[in-house]
Amino acid sequence: MRNTSSTNKSPSSDIYWRRRPSELRGYNRTIYTTTEDGDYLRVDYNLKDRRIRLYIEDNEEGGNPYFSVITNGNITVERNATTGRISDLKEKIGKRADVFSTISSKDVLKLINNNYHIGIKGKSRLIPRQEGKTRQEHKINSWDEVEKINYRSGPFSETDDRSDSRHKKRKYKFIDIVDILTGSGICFALYFFNQNFVTLGVLSAFIGIFVGLLDVYYRERQLIFIKMLLFLLAGIVFYIYGYYIL
Repeated sequence: MRNTSSTNKSPSSDIYWRRRPSELRGYNRTIYTTTEDGDYLRVDYNLKDRRIRLYIEDNEEGGNPYFSVITNGNITVERNATTGRISDLKEKIGKRADVFSTISSKDVLKLINNNYHIGIKGKSRLIPRQEGKTRQEHKINSWDEVEKINYRSGPFSETDDRSDSRHKKRKYKFIDIVDILTGSGICFALYFFNQNFVTLGVLSAFIGIFVGLLDVYYRERQLIFIKMLLFLLAGIVFYIYGYYIL
């Protein structure tokens, strides 16, 4: 089902990419669009696991669906979504590389890692046609050149991978501490002025739900259950104590 959500217009393009949470297992977010040619394009991704899924419905084939999965910068799956049969999608997705390249998220483009020409600058991607060669020979040479670029650069350098992972872990830990301290401060302030455990319990549970939604929908990261349960359990305890014991 093609739901509508927040709209993100890519710079220097008339392509509109819409965003929403992904309903596919193993993916966090989805961005999707419909081109002027009638093709439906969709990208599901998981930044933490470095996994991305490119999906197209080819209007020229009556909406026939195909998808490709890229993990750690390498293509791992290429299939027809209807039959499940393995398909070579280099040309099919590659001819839509210009549209996919309008995605504004640099993290998503990094996950694609220049596969299917996506994200490669125009000068690097468009190789001049040489005299005396047929169009088919030129197409093969163009693909071979891109594959050489990908092979030399590698999916992700080991240094970048480690530093990026350490940076995300530090960032996430700091955000979680800020959430806990901020939520606890709000609860303490309410109890200081209200002196009511029932109200405190309701507020604490609400904060637990709020920080969970904040992580998933705004920060686009996996839910931190421990942080969420901390406020929810505290809220239940405060509510029971204030309502049944006092």
